[in-house]
Amino acid sequence: MITENKLNEILLVIALSLFGISQSPIVNANDGCSFNSINMSPTDTETTHIRQGNGQFGAKRKEGVHGGTDIVVRASHSEKSAYAVFVVASGKVAYVRMNGTEEAGYGNIIVVDHGNDCYSAYAHLANDPFTPRSPGDNLNLQVGDELSTGTILGYFVRTDADIDSTGNARRTHPEARHQIHFELISAPSGRTGSGSLKNSIMPPPAKRINPEKFLIGVGLSVE
Repeated sequence: MITENKLNEILLVIALSLFGISQSPIVNANDGCSFNSINMSPTDTETTHIRQGNGQFGAKRKEGVHGGTDIVVRASHSEKSAYAVFVVASGKVAYVRMNGTEEAGYGNIIVVDHGNDCYSAYAHLANDPFTPRSPGDNLNLQVGDELSTGTILGYFVRTDADIDSTGNARRTHPEARHQIHFELISAPSGRTGSGSLKNSIMPPPAKRINPEKFLIGVGLSVE
């Protein structure tokens, strides 16, 4: 008998193959971080979903392949809580700044170090209330801040204040402009920085891990 989790894995593989996307394996306990402590979605599973195709991990892009997963809303909501972004496990802020510009790159991004060589990253966050004061900190969070599971990091859009997502999310299809880009990263714990993400968190042996199996397991769907 096929379990629900196994069925979700099969459906994900089928969905990826339809779009010509190769699925990278989830890292296991013998190959860096296993992310076993992560059991919460970064967004509201009732109002958001994984953007199928170009928003999925491994999708082909002009600059290479997509290194994370884009999460978008199903419809507009008047309550800003529908657009909240949560930290998926307890940890410490390792990186927080505008990376790129308001219309290019990651935009506003937070990276959290969960220990055991596990990091999670949240990009395209809206400027309000996530408003950078200077590279390396913002009005809400600073490098070194301790976070508990479920802490609100910010919002990926503020429809009530007409404030959009940041970074290259603003240049995507209109239905995908309100989104966050989510990553899981396996890298030595303790890394921090205020320069580029590449030089601060991602020097070898760091690698991005396909987060979709995890995201589906905590309630998100691919649509």
